[in-house]
Amino acid sequence: KPEPIILAAVTLGDEETIPWSRRLMPMTVMMAIFFGGLMLPATSVIEEKLKRTLQALAVTPASLSDIFIAKGIMGTLLSLAMGVIILLINQAWGESPLFLLLMLALGAIMASEIGLILGTLINEMNTLFAVWKFGGLFLFGPAIIYMFPELPQWLNYIFPTYYFTG
Repeated sequence: KPEPIILAAVTLGDEETIPWSRRLMPMTVMMAIFFGGLMLPATSVIEEKLKRTLQALAVTPASLSDIFIAKGIMGTLLSLAMGVIILLINQAWGESPLFLLLMLALGAIMASEIGLILGTLINEMNTLFAVWKFGGLFLFGPAIIYMFPELPQWLNYIFPTYYFTG
């Protein structure tokens, strides 16, 4: 008996569709970079303040700027490694891998700096996680807009992370 309904897939709008695996890649990489780069320095500084070990470190030959630079470098390296690993696993280096690596490095530095600023300003972990939840929408805006091409692309210019995702 023939089927009563015949389904045919019809693409609306542009003929070229972007698969979801490609749409989700910027979001995945950005989350990895910002989670590693922001959370490691921020939680490290907050834990040092809560345990009062930051004051103990201040009396050692290391200055506070040395301590913050070390925490920022560690966050940057972890963040960059996470982004590179995700791109290697998915073979998503694109046409100019050196440029992409430079943008990942700038994003990792930006994430670490934001993490250090948040760690300095925030005194408890619950507040940090609340800021992370709200700030994530602001930071991941370009990736969210990229996932839905029907949205106006000029909205990307509002978000600071657009300028290193290019």
